[in-house]
Amino acid sequence: MLANNGGFIKENIRNTAAGTDPCDHAHIVRRFIVAYNSHDIDRVMSYFVPDIRFEIVGVWVRVGSEQVRERVEWDAETHIRMAITNVHSRGNIIQCHLAETSDWLGLSGIGEMHYEPCHFTFRDTSIKEIRAELTSESRQRYMRYWQEIVEWTTANRSKLLLELMPGGKFAYDRARARKWLGLLQEWRDATSG
Repeated sequence: MLANNGGFIKENIRNTAAGTDPCDHAHIVRRFIVAYNSHDIDRVMSYFVPDIRFEIVGVWVRVGSEQVRERVEWDAETHIRMAITNVHSRGNIIQCHLAETSDWLGLSGIGEMHYEPCHFTFRDTSIKEIRAELTSESRQRYMRYWQEIVEWTTANRSKLLLELMPGGKFAYDRARARKWLGLLQEWRDATSG
């Protein structure tokens, strides 16, 4: 069983940079994860084809460089950290287990999220699709905390919630990421006493 306290991330982050052949897809994914963890947005974007598709199954889909860049900027602003294990290659697809944590996940109480499977599909040496599926345990934890956050925010900060989720949908950009972090800190302060 994987730890939910960030231990998995800390233990496995050093293994992420392993790899040898720069044209090997598994090696490219490892380098991509290192770039993502460095929060260098331009470097991260350089790994993608222009029509990149990035999906967390059942949660959100981002298509094209502009939408994916907004998500990458969000992740950088929330200080995401990812690690991959159980990496397998099949043709132009890399399958792995991916774990992530971030300031957003920490403040929300969700902690570490796990995705299995996580697929990276390539066009030549560029990533054309990332498709990750939350584990059942991560999905349940996410839904539990998310419901608490939305209920509290609706009752106490409804105007801000409308700004952060126009039309009831999550909007991703740096400014909203900063506002979410502030809101989550406010929620924690109000509900942890």
